[in-house]
Amino acid sequence: MDADKTIVAEFRGATAVPAPALPGVTELSPPSPNPGSSPLRIEFSVARRGPVRLRVFDVTGREVAALVRGMRDPGRNSVSWRPATESGVRPGVYLVRLEAADRITTRRVVVLE
Repeated sequence: MDADKTIVAEFRGATAVPAPALPGVTELSPPSPNPGSSPLRIEFSVARRGPVRLRVFDVTGREVAALVRGMRDPGRNSVSWRPATESGVRPGVYLVRLEAADRITTRRVVVLE
């Protein structure tokens, strides 16, 4: 290839696709779309039956939404969250926190208008 030639590649519409949950693993996938507006999809998997809490916090640490509170069986779960209509939150940065099976995982999400 000649040194004076430039290759330009442009990618549009690429989205992250979460990998399938591994058996016996508790994990929180990145919220989708991110950044995004309503509805936001939040997927998580639980390793074993037990209490699960999935909550959303603003950057000051104030809880703005409790999406899941209760017992869950092992496996993959999905929650749809409409920030403005369900929680009255404004555009900004929020933290999604999963507490399950003695594990706490947090993901960042940017809410748009």
